[in-house]
Amino acid sequence: MAWGLTALSSNRWLSLPTMPFSRTRHGATVCCGQLCVVGGKTSDPMCSFNPKQNKWISSVKEPSPRLHCSVSALNEELYVTGGEDHWKKVHKYNPALDEWKEVAPMKTGRAAHCAVAMGNFIYVLAGCDSNVCHKSVECFDPSTNQWTNKPCMTEARKHAGAASSNGRIFVVGGFGDIRFKTLQASCEMFDPVLDQWSLVSSPVIPRAACAMVSFDGHLYLFGGETLSQEEASKRWLELDSVECYDVQNDQWEPFGTMPEKLVCAQASMLLLPKKFI
Repeated sequence: MAWGLTALSSNRWLSLPTMPFSRTRHGATVCCGQLCVVGGKTSDPMCSFNPKQNKWISSVKEPSPRLHCSVSALNEELYVTGGEDHWKKVHKYNPALDEWKEVAPMKTGRAAHCAVAMGNFIYVLAGCDSNVCHKSVECFDPSTNQWTNKPCMTEARKHAGAASSNGRIFVVGGFGDIRFKTLQASCEMFDPVLDQWSLVSSPVIPRAACAMVSFDGHLYLFGGETLSQEEASKRWLELDSVECYDVQNDQWEPFGTMPEKLVCAQASMLLLPKKFI
């Protein structure tokens, strides 16, 4: 359960103000220069961290709580997709108007999926419904309020990590079945120009329930859990490790550790004032 916020700068961690409510299984992204945290295993409202004021702000307005939703931002608006008991539903939040609006539903019901904004579109990837894991992908065009199916990924995944870099989408890890028995070790990339997926190098440590962000031609993979390699006692192990992927050289390498082990982590890139560094 995440009680606070940390930031990585110059390969060191900084402590920032704690969130007003404890959350887990939530969604998070940066919109209009603020970190927005939505949903999760809670009935508390959306909250956002303002780095200029160095404080959290709570909102009384939000669609009903949702577990394992995904959150993305495009054109200074927030999009919340899916989640348990909401499956196909999509809500848009306009910070300037402080207004929520329901937009066109996804074609496939999803929870524990990934949502990535790239170009003028939002891509929603994988996840699961109450019966199966998905490897399907669909794309939302806000200008037409329509969803379009895209080529399926190589593997079905839920609780994977995803981010965009250099005009391509990368998805890594996750569970490959509805009962959390299969760990997907691979990483794959979607090229929208070729409209196809391809496998790239796999992380050093296979993991699920992890978080990933993109910065300066690199991807950073945080936490999650992995399956122990002890044959006598196979069990899930929580992770505090961080890995870095060089997109140009297609290479993963360790990148230190987090202050604590986190499962179902959320990570976003937020510009902080110099006073924090």
